[in-house]
Amino acid sequence: HMRTSGITQTVLDYLMWHHLGDDFAIRAHDLLQVYKDYFSHNVNAANLAPLVEQYIWRSDISLTRDITEKNTVQAPVLNLVGIHAAAAIIDETVTFNGRLTPTKANWMKIQDAAMILEETPGQVSQALRLFLQGQGYCLKIRKDALPL
Repeated sequence: HMRTSGITQTVLDYLMWHHLGDDFAIRAHDLLQVYKDYFSHNVNAANLAPLVEQYIWRSDISLTRDITEKNTVQAPVLNLVGIHAAAAIIDETVTFNGRLTPTKANWMKIQDAAMILEETPGQVSQALRLFLQGQGYCLKIRKDALPL
């Protein structure tokens, strides 16, 4: 549909929901207008259509918490989500975290954001630093080298 019709109001609403969460209309009006304008004028619908299709058609990754099974993640995982993200996205991160080995998984909800990298990069970098410290890395970071 997007390939022939372009970015319709329905597609724009979906993109806003996906990027800014369920309550996108009542928060960050300046950010809301910037993204509406960007999605309306700068996104090529013919390129976006296959990406959205693959997102919708993606298959479930069969992970298990059982470390004796092959289908478990052995590496430590930091799973971040914004508190203003869409409820469906938050639920997906909780489900994903529930399939990971508890001793290797960290799940965190970032305050005041839906798109955490764009809205709160400082909180994301702090979470990443603390995660790496918990893994035994970054133990000797000078406090005066960190921005406040």
